[in-house]
Amino acid sequence: MPHPLAVSLPIPLEREYEAWLVRAIEDDLQARDQPALVLAVSPTDEETWPADSQVRAFEKLIGLQFKRPKLADGGPLGFARLFWSLHTPPGQYELVRAHDEIYYCLPTFLTRSLSRAALHHALFWRPTASSDKQVWYDNGNASTAHKKV
Repeated sequence: MPHPLAVSLPIPLEREYEAWLVRAIEDDLQARDQPALVLAVSPTDEETWPADSQVRAFEKLIGLQFKRPKLADGGPLGFARLFWSLHTPPGQYELVRAHDEIYYCLPTFLTRSLSRAALHHALFWRPTASSDKQVWYDNGNASTAHKKV
């Protein structure tokens, strides 16, 4: 199996990660015999409730805001170089922080060969009180409060 951060084709688009992960969530809930509904959120609604998808399961509503992973330049291939940028669109980060039911979904792979195991390679994360909008998988040298999620 290739390294999760090895890129042989272009890095997948954010909507590809979203499709893979939504399908994996639906499959997982179905395998657990849990009634669930996963719906896309309208771009109009996203302006006030900043989630790409909503999951209705376990008598809860959870919003998911997907972010595409990036790999910083330099150094050996490893998770210290993996990060997500939460800068766009402007104001979204603050809105996510204001809604306790919305989580960022942060894929931890760049290779398409892991698309069928996407749920095993994703983090579900809530931002802290920090206003830093750069999130690192595990980089103690990063100049942000979010050095290790």
